Amino acid sequence: MKINTIVGLTLTYIAVAMNQANANSCNELNRVNLLINKACVGCDLSFCDLSYQDLTNADLGKANLSYANLNSAILTKAKLISTNLTQANLDNVVLDKARLVNTNLNGASLYSAKIEYAYVVNTNFSFAELTNSTFFLGNLSNSNFNHANLTSAKLTYNDMKNVNLSRATLIDTSVTCSVMDGAIIDENAFSMAADNKCYKHKECISIVIPPFCPRI
Repeated sequence: MKINTIVGLTLTYIAVAMNQANANSCNELNRVNLLINKACVGCDLSFCDLSYQDLTNADLGKANLSYANLNSAILTKAKLISTNLTQANLDNVVLDKARLVNTNLNGASLYSAKIEYAYVVNTNFSFAELTNSTFFLGNLSNSNFNHANLTSAKLTYNDMKNVNLSRATLIDTSVTCSVMDGAIIDENAFSMAADNKCYKHKECISIVIPPFCPRI
C-alpha cells in the first residue's frame, strides 16, 4: 500500500513539474516565425530567447513577450503597440524610432537601453529597471514611470507631458530640455539629480525652455 502511494505521489509530482516546465517554455514555432517574417502580431512569445537578434521593423503588436529575453536585441522602428513585455529582459536593447503605445513594461529590465527618436506614449514602465538608459528626442507623454529606477538615466529633448514619475528613483538622472507640463513628480525628486536644465511642469512653471532647447 505504501509503495503504491509513494509511486502515485511521485507520478503526480512529475506531472506537475512537466506542466510547469511547459508553461515556462517558449513557443518555438512563433519564435521562428518572428525571426523569418519579422512579425508575430498577437502571438505568444513569452519566455522566448530573442537576445542579440536584429528585429528591425518587426511588428509585435499585441504579442505576449512576458519574461522574454531581448538582451542586446535591435528593435529599431519596431511596432510594440499594446505589447506585453512584463518582466522581460531588454538590457542594452536598441529601440530607436520604435513605436510603443499602451505597451506594458511593468517590472522589465532595460539597463543601458537606447531609446532615441521613439514614440513612447501611454506606456507602463512601473517598477522597471532603467539605470543608464537613454531617452533622446522622443515622445514619452502620458507614460507611467511609477517606482521605476532611472538612476544615471539621460532624458534629453523629450516630450514628457503628463508622465508619472511618482516614487521613481532619480539619482544622478539627467533631464535636459524636456517639456514636463502636467507631470507627476514627488517633492524634491530632482534634488539628487545631476543635470536638470530647462525642464518645466505644473509646479515649476517659472522655469522656461531656453532658446537653445528645441521646441517640442
